Amino acid sequence: MVKRPIRLGGLVLVTVLIGALIWSTGLGGTAELAEITSSKPYFSEVWSGRFNASFAARQISTNLFDIARLYNNPLWTIATELEGSLLVYAFLLLFGACRYRIVLMVLLIACFRNHEYQNFLFGMMMADLVKHGTCVSWHRFRPLATVLLLPLALYFFSYPNFTDPQTLARTWYGWLPRFTFLGGSGYCGYPTLGAMLLFVLVCITPAIQGLLRHPLPRYIGSISYSIYATHFLVLGTFSAWLFPHLLTRMGYSGAVFLDFLVSVALIIPLAHGATILIDNQATRLSSWVGSQVVFAIAKIEDLV
Repeated sequence: MVKRPIRLGGLVLVTVLIGALIWSTGLGGTAELAEITSSKPYFSEVWSGRFNASFAARQISTNLFDIARLYNNPLWTIATELEGSLLVYAFLLLFGACRYRIVLMVLLIACFRNHEYQNFLFGMMMADLVKHGTCVSWHRFRPLATVLLLPLALYFFSYPNFTDPQTLARTWYGWLPRFTFLGGSGYCGYPTLGAMLLFVLVCITPAIQGLLRHPLPRYIGSISYSIYATHFLVLGTFSAWLFPHLLTRMGYSGAVFLDFLVSVALIIPLAHGATILIDNQATRLSSWVGSQVVFAIAKIEDLV
């Protein structure tokens, strides 16, 4: 639990500082892009207004995880990521050896109705079932699960949470009732439900597990945190600048497709470098701090 803020904080700090630099110098193109794509309020609110250097310095130095989203928008989840991981560690500390821990996890999922903490608890529950071989006993359901769960997962987790009710009613999601037990942040819970169904399918299907052990998805997994932390810095600057130029030459769909390919071609090597130069170093630092804490506790126990 001591290590976790340091482990997460390296990429957060560096990318927030870069985001602050982009905002202060006016290098971001999000406002202009929002006018073209109608990405409102999402893109239109990023790096908008006057940059306040003293406020940024004060908040970054004292409240980094909570204000990270102001400078690097996808990091709106990072405080929850930190709190959720601490929740997992605290639960394991208190109830890890309890024979009724799965029941407790289910009860906590119900208690945290429509909160992102549910996702951590569900992941912990599935990890527990996999670790103790419970999912292996579900093998007889695999054919049915593959036919049923995969289409449902794809359907549910593509639910457009931010679509207005009138537009949503004209889509193939319009018949679904409002479902707010899962999801978090007050959103409809179908995307979370879809992700959970896919997670179950992976846990009970060795063939899918084999695909995920392929070097390519393993590599993407190894740099995924850096992709999460850095991708918006590319999208809000280079990609936002490139899109209007492509639009005049190849139309909207062609511009989206080519801009996507070019952006990915930049984000992947950027994330690779960030993993080596920042994330791996933060991991080493957190491990060193953790070992020092363990050493200090051992010394105190010896004295006692």
